[in-house]
Amino acid sequence: MTETERVRKRLKETLTPKEKAANWWDYHKFHVLIAAAAVLVVCCFIAEGLRTIPADYTVGYVSGTEIDGETADAITDALARYGQDVNGDGVVHVELHRMIIDLGLVLERGGATDGQKELGNLMALEADLNMLQSGIFLTDDPAALQAYTGAFLYRDGGQPAADAQDWENMALAWDDCPGLGESPTGKTLYLVGRGCWNEDQRDQWSQNWEFWQAIQRGQ
Repeated sequence: MTETERVRKRLKETLTPKEKAANWWDYHKFHVLIAAAAVLVVCCFIAEGLRTIPADYTVGYVSGTEIDGETADAITDALARYGQDVNGDGVVHVELHRMIIDLGLVLERGGATDGQKELGNLMALEADLNMLQSGIFLTDDPAALQAYTGAFLYRDGGQPAADAQDWENMALAWDDCPGLGESPTGKTLYLVGRGCWNEDQRDQWSQNWEFWQAIQRGQ
């Protein structure tokens, strides 16, 4: 036993209970505070998870123009009328995955991004495509979105050629979709259904494709 340890031992033997508690807190307060902070973070994640409504469908919004929460809610509420309660929770919930990036400019720059924010949104789009997160995309520039991704089907379900750019046969303007009414953003937006070339994602894609067909029919 070192001299320091012997001193601490003698102190503990002579301290009152109150003094022992104060001494313990002095040596362990940082550990307690770190543990408390960790518990708080975990609780915040759990609370956020409980508040989050599981989405039946995810629609990817790709545009250089941001939209506010009220506009996003108007979009998802309008689209939800044509969906099904896929996860069985009693409601049809459509989530809007917003990726704020001007793909036209990105293509003009040969695929280069300008700044961390633009790069982050482009990476979010790439991840969305790889995971089939969004079965339908909403955009104000369908030509650039198809040119960059090549991921979309014709409205009747036909698969375009690899270099097809006739986006007019793939996308449908919001205002031309029966029952949706005027565009919530005040500008022309287009909806387009993406394809699926991964058999592991086929069931998920089928649900999204039925959703897209219902939007096109307006029922």
